[in-house]
Amino acid sequence: AAGDVAGAADVLQEVHVETYGSISKREKVEFILEQMRLTLAKKDYVRAAIVSNKIQRKTLEEEGMTAEKIKFYTLLTQYHRHDKNALELAKDYHAIYSTNSVQEKENELKEALTN
Repeated sequence: AAGDVAGAADVLQEVHVETYGSISKREKVEFILEQMRLTLAKKDYVRAAIVSNKIQRKTLEEEGMTAEKIKFYTLLTQYHRHDKNALELAKDYHAIYSTNSVQEKENELKEALTN
């Protein structure tokens, strides 16, 4: 049914994309980010934390992964805000702030600093 976030999250949780060798690293990261987004949308914070650990932070530092890095840390801010973990929240915002594309765009830089 349209708008069934919980159902969509459940379906995506059953797919273990990280074990598929035939798809690109970017596609795996994008899929896991969608799993994170849906688990956070249904307020399943424990599962969101587990899913977030499937993404290696060094992968996000690779060339061409800027959008995925920003999305990942933006999603983590939702989790850490719920968890009331100020240190990790600050690290999330620092990771977004220190991204080259954010540094180059003044409006994104201000947004990263004010969230």
